[in-house]
Amino acid sequence: MPYFGSSSDNAIRRRFTFLASASATSISGADANGQTLAFEDGQYVDVYLNGVKLKTGEDYDTATANTINNLDAMNLNDEVEVIVYELFNVADTVSKTDGGTFNSAVSFSGNITNSNGNIVSVWNSTTQSTSFTASAGNQYFIDTSTAAVTLTLPASASIGDEIRVLDSAGTFDTNNLTIGRNSHKIQRDASDLTVTTEGAAFALVYHNSTNGWLLKER
Repeated sequence: MPYFGSSSDNAIRRRFTFLASASATSISGADANGQTLAFEDGQYVDVYLNGVKLKTGEDYDTATANTINNLDAMNLNDEVEVIVYELFNVADTVSKTDGGTFNSAVSFSGNITNSNGNIVSVWNSTTQSTSFTASAGNQYFIDTSTAAVTLTLPASASIGDEIRVLDSAGTFDTNNLTIGRNSHKIQRDASDLTVTTEGAAFALVYHNSTNGWLLKER
């Protein structure tokens, strides 16, 4: 099963504290706090007698269900502490190392970034028909059928930031799209970019202050 983290096994820990009866050689049932000792696998149990950890198979065994057995005869009120680790598997996750597949839609409240820390492009669900300021990592359907639109680039940019646009109405030739540079260069030029091609679809990727935003497709 896919998972995040170093192992698919996770555990919760439960602690039981018993005060022994004189000459008792086993521990079971309710502890001093009223919790009933229970465990599924004796391999995941630690036992302490008066603060000293005991060794399974030598100082005790867990062959009997939910029982710490074959202890040396204890003194009255010896304290036995039993720590039980209960394992579980995390379901419906994807391994960071091995990857995996989601079989239905996945929603994110924040940005998705790649291994370099750059925001991965996501199509914006709203078609833009008026001027707006774009955000890195978004892809925009732009409709200029009723009026020209200006897309203003973000005020700050990092290498690898990407913005993609698509002429959804096929009208960039009649009502142009203007890419406002917002103090950055576009194609190494300190001027806005005007798009006049019908059906244009392209991406801009930020490089640095010298080159600015560069066209990914031409």
